Amino acid sequence: MTAFCNAATQSVGENDVPFSGLEQLILSECNIGVSGMEDLAKCLIKRGKDAGQCQRVHLNLSSNPIGNRGCASISQLCAVPSFGSVISKLQLSGCSIEDKGIKTLSSAAKCNPCIGLTALDLSNNSISHFGAEVLADLLHMSWPDLVELNLAKNNIGSAGVVMIIQALLQRSDITNDHPMISNETIMVIKSLVQQSDAFSGANSTLKSLDLTETNCGIEGASAALMSGGLTSLRLFNNKLGSDGFYSVANLLRGGHPSIEHLDLGGNAADEDSVVALLDAIGNIQGDGTIINKLSVLEIGGNSFGDKADAALKRLKSVLPRLDVAHDKPVQNRAEE
Repeated sequence: MTAFCNAATQSVGENDVPFSGLEQLILSECNIGVSGMEDLAKCLIKRGKDAGQCQRVHLNLSSNPIGNRGCASISQLCAVPSFGSVISKLQLSGCSIEDKGIKTLSSAAKCNPCIGLTALDLSNNSISHFGAEVLADLLHMSWPDLVELNLAKNNIGSAGVVMIIQALLQRSDITNDHPMISNETIMVIKSLVQQSDAFSGANSTLKSLDLTETNCGIEGASAALMSGGLTSLRLFNNKLGSDGFYSVANLLRGGHPSIEHLDLGGNAADEDSVVALLDAIGNIQGDGTIINKLSVLEIGGNSFGDKADAALKRLKSVLPRLDVAHDKPVQNRAEE
């Protein structure tokens, strides 16, 4: 990495910008550590000092042993004073940054917001609910242009997910008729709604949220569905089970007003709860008009038999354009 950056600098001279026309730099699985990140930061930071000529770059650093210490160099690239981020999309999947790394990134972003950073992949980084809380505290101020956020394969739990959702909260039609959500969570959400003035500058641009294998629980999944603005939500492999599907069904009655792509796969729900979910989505009441944006539903990895197949046909008769990905129908043992 050092040789690469030195060569890039020497090729243009000390006063010019290396890779001035660069749009994407893929350095995944290159065994880059702390010192390598320091050299990369010195090389790319010049892009922020000459914004008139250089565009932001998509940087993929996935699967490198960067660790939390390497996040200091990443912060230099994301939080350039009076400029923002020299990176447009940042992939840090599997870089062992942990909660300390999140704190480092967030601290830098607090002083200099990461303007221009539209996608952030923090998946598989051993981040807990403590890291999620740090990220959530500054989400609406320090990451103003963030459109995509990937937190998959981090054990942030329901508490961490709820904190993230609180930072994104826009909707106010929260009621207490969802039995799988604790009264405490409902009260927290209502409290935030009542203090909506404090969230006037909240990040309203985030559209895609990946919560795959985050141990989000039913509360976290429900809170995510109640957040406003999201168009894509992945809740794959969170062990929601049948109770989770029944709870989600209550929140998806007639579809969803903003989410277009919803992934509920791999949650081991039984067939009856899958039927309840499909029937709820197709339950369009009143005069038949509803603001429904749901167009793709993934439910593979949950029980799907003849009853679910029949429910799907009922749903398709109401919402024919809805694409539902599911397992092949399996007959019960007696019929086999």
